[in-house]
Amino acid sequence: MQLTKVLQGVLISSHILMHNARMQATLVALNERGLRIGATHHNAKVPDEIVNQIRDLHEDHGIGYRRLARMFNLKRAFIQKVCTYRIRAQVPASWKRITNAA
Repeated sequence: MQLTKVLQGVLISSHILMHNARMQATLVALNERGLRIGATHHNAKVPDEIVNQIRDLHEDHGIGYRRLARMFNLKRAFIQKVCTYRIRAQVPASWKRITNAA
């Protein structure tokens, strides 16, 4: 009887842990209009850290767009837009906590 209660407790505990693991809260960057920006945008494929590395390599070391595109396995046009701040140039005006259910 005791073993059954212990096993049930373990099963219930593991179910709660699995449920909590699926419910994750993430912070999402928003611009002044309340829209997602940067790596937290749902269509973003390149993390902010890589974007910053690309800009640093181009601005500080003078590495060209074509070479950066080969280094990061990205399109040259994307690299050019990142380096000229045509894309991924917005600064978060606020942050929002989103709960993801997996």
